[in-house]
Amino acid sequence: MDSGECVDTTPQTCEDLGGEFAGVDLYCWRGDVQCDVQGRCCLPCPMDGVLCREDFDADMCSLFGGQWLVNATCDSDACPVEPDCNTNGIPDPCEIDRGSASDCDVNGVPDECDPDCDGDGFPDACELDCNQDGVPDDCQTLEDCDENGIFDACEPLEDCDENGLSDRCELPGNDCDSNGTLDGCEPFTDCNQNDLPDRCDLLSGVSEDCNHNLIPDECESDPDCNDNGILDGCDISSATSPDCNTNGIPDECELGPDCNGNGIPDVCDLAQGGSIDCNLNSVPDECEPDCDQDGIPDTCEQDCNQDGAPDDCQILDDCDQNGIPDACEPSNDCNLNEVPDRCELSENDCNGNHIPDECDLNPDCNQNGVPDGCDLASGSSQDCDHNQIPDECELGPDCNQNNIPDRCDITNRTSMDCDNNTVPDECELGPDCNQNQIPDRCELTENDCNNNGVPDDCDSDCDASGLPDDCENLDDCDGNGTPDDCEPSDDCNGSGVPDRCELGGNDCNANAIPDDCEPDCDQDGTPDECEADCNQDGQPDDCQGLEDCDGNGIPDDCENLEDCDDDGVPDACQNGEDCNNNGTPDRCETLHDCNANGIPDECEFFGLEAVCWGRSEEDQCASVSGPTYRLLDAGRDFTVGLSLDGNLFAWGVNVAGQTDVPNIENARDVSAGWWHALALLDDGEVIGWGSNQFGQSTAPQSLRALQISAGDEHNLAIDTSGHVVAWGSNTFGQCDVPDLGGCLQVSAGGQHSVAIREDGTLSAWGSNSNGQSNPPSGVVISVSSGTRHSVARRADGSLVGWGSNLFGQRSVPSGSFIDVDCGDWHTVALRADGSVVSFGRNSDGQSQVPTDVFLRNVTAGGRHSIGLRWFDDCDSNGVPDQSEVDEGDCDGNGVLDVCELHHQDGNQDGVLDQCQCAEDLDQDGGVWLSDILRVLSVWGPCSGVCAEDLDHDGQVGYADLVRLLSNFGLCQ
Repeated sequence: MDSGECVDTTPQTCEDLGGEFAGVDLYCWRGDVQCDVQGRCCLPCPMDGVLCREDFDADMCSLFGGQWLVNATCDSDACPVEPDCNTNGIPDPCEIDRGSASDCDVNGVPDECDPDCDGDGFPDACELDCNQDGVPDDCQTLEDCDENGIFDACEPLEDCDENGLSDRCELPGNDCDSNGTLDGCEPFTDCNQNDLPDRCDLLSGVSEDCNHNLIPDECESDPDCNDNGILDGCDISSATSPDCNTNGIPDECELGPDCNGNGIPDVCDLAQGGSIDCNLNSVPDECEPDCDQDGIPDTCEQDCNQDGAPDDCQILDDCDQNGIPDACEPSNDCNLNEVPDRCELSENDCNGNHIPDECDLNPDCNQNGVPDGCDLASGSSQDCDHNQIPDECELGPDCNQNNIPDRCDITNRTSMDCDNNTVPDECELGPDCNQNQIPDRCELTENDCNNNGVPDDCDSDCDASGLPDDCENLDDCDGNGTPDDCEPSDDCNGSGVPDRCELGGNDCNANAIPDDCEPDCDQDGTPDECEADCNQDGQPDDCQGLEDCDGNGIPDDCENLEDCDDDGVPDACQNGEDCNNNGTPDRCETLHDCNANGIPDECEFFGLEAVCWGRSEEDQCASVSGPTYRLLDAGRDFTVGLSLDGNLFAWGVNVAGQTDVPNIENARDVSAGWWHALALLDDGEVIGWGSNQFGQSTAPQSLRALQISAGDEHNLAIDTSGHVVAWGSNTFGQCDVPDLGGCLQVSAGGQHSVAIREDGTLSAWGSNSNGQSNPPSGVVISVSSGTRHSVARRADGSLVGWGSNLFGQRSVPSGSFIDVDCGDWHTVALRADGSVVSFGRNSDGQSQVPTDVFLRNVTAGGRHSIGLRWFDDCDSNGVPDQSEVDEGDCDGNGVLDVCELHHQDGNQDGVLDQCQCAEDLDQDGGVWLSDILRVLSVWGPCSGVCAEDLDHDGQVGYADLVRLLSNFGLCQ
């Protein structure tokens, strides 16, 4: 190119050619021909306000994320601008990414292009829609009763007085103490009957409370002795009136003596310390007689001779001038010279014992008229052993014949007495084990470590340590007195303890070898020889894979298990029904069904009467007569029952229609919740009634259930596939059923749920505020849940509980049980003999089981418990007596004749005595001489049962004869 030639090109190409780039969008003309640009670049977002650039090459276009079109210009082939909802020439994504447009709902469309019903600049999708009806709250007219800016539909509703109005909307003028609770929903007193709670009278100043006890003064019964309109207690507490003796009565209202005339009652002078009362007679001392004017009343002065006058007011003898009259100071007069001994001691008490010498001649062993103590003190007599007895008066042993008493030899150390037994050593023989001429007994100090009376160097020292064995902490595992180091023994396990000492509880086969040194194939700590080998094949059962279908730890080959139908599977390992719990599956026995209701008699020992205990103010324990119940279930304060013919009954509290049972005739199970109940029909359909605030009374339409359980405000069921279904309140996730697979039983609690899996283990979910969703491990066969606790029953009948134990409701008793049911805060359990145990809260007697009650079915509610009595079966034939009335009840007493024959059939003819003339022994229609002769013929003790023993006392005698005579004649 010639110098100065103009060429249309890119900046980079211009620079490569050594040229100077004139600028973007400038074109060169050569005559009428325009030089073509290389191409145009469509940018994703404007750069310098431009979306289409011709001054880029393909590489630069790609660098900025653009699309390159060769030999195209921005005029001839403009770049598309889309989407551009506001038609401002800038793509919407660019505006959003660069922040020039907002996109609150992140839908890729600028907010100004989204629907905005109220025109406030916020798209409808980003506005608050608390009731979730798809329309922003700002675009609707919604109720806001308390005008707090939050619509009622968006705030939780609390209605403590259950009048249908939210509490927060009733607070103005109805919350006098501004505590956020309606006055009508909290307990209060109105002592002055002015229709305002007392606390509100006090807060508003309408009433005074001078003593701050939260009771208006006008309602107090305290006195107002000075009639000033202020309670005495308040006068005193405010110091308006003094109460010097703090007896609750103002001083101006209390009269009393004021002996010193100081205007203060004497009792207050004394109480406040203004006066002293030395004799405690409630009279100030200054008001009492005081003969010597020393400020102390005469009654409080010393009067040692008790003549009624204080000693200070008399002149009394005081020989020793110690300030105490002689008459008041007891003293001996040993020489009877009428001078107290204490006054005659000067130069007359040689031994200083405060007794005149002439009275102190005992002892005077040498009869020299001087007390022995004085002889010794003056040196006239000697006392070699310092025992205060002159030597000349004391005889004693002199074993070494040195004319010095032994005791003095010892005292003066002329002789030694190593053991301090007052016998000189040279006169006392004794052992000297080490032959050192010192008696052993005298070498024990710090030389007898085991205190056995033998010097250490003479004791046994088997390990030659220099210390007796008894004084060393040497192991002696078998306690035989010989240290282990001195007694050889094996130590097979290298524990440092001889084998012989590890055998206690550790030598199961008694072969003197510790168990842990024996072969142990399963490494369970028990030697093979001591393991069970029930099939006697020489190998422990635990080391083989033997069948144990019932999981009781005993191989099937080793158990004599019943197989009633010979199908090769032990009965204990089949899930067959055994309704009477007699150990024989129902399929293997023919059960009687006296009333043809489809329930074997042995399994239907249910009572015609419901037995109830606990609260009954709202008819919770109402007696419902008529039907024979198949089962009962107690709810919060009501009970629902199912009769044998499938009809429903309910009684108790009915605030939500929970006792208004539907007209159903084919129910086979019922369950009661808080204020609702469920019934399970024969076809698996579930029907609910009562409260439906959370949908708890509306079961899923497609549900076909095998089992149901109603909780406080939610329900659980097991459907025909074995899976758990839940509906109702889910505030705490109690309806969020985990993946459990098949389940055997479910139980709905207050705000938690429990299920038994197919393997018998427990699973729980929902609220865990008290650990109620942390069930124990192990296998169980049934479970029941209360408000915040649950109790399960194991295969052996024992119980295990978890969750809240505030009232002891999960502190299960020991023993075996056949049924357990949890109420709100208490639990009832049933033993096999029909006795009932209840534990937990007992505020209304719900845990106070009636005495002499034996039941077959129990259930616990909120504040009551209920169960069904046994049927009577007096002849124990498995058929209820009520079904055997055709068998005979001749005396119409409700007891079958067959059950009374053993003690009321004297003649053993199979007819009750009270249904015939028992005295007609020969059955000829009357009591005649023939009957009397029959009694006389067998007179005396009966052998076995004899008809003539009419009073059944074991002998035929006078009483029987009198009975015959009293009934002589035709039988009635």
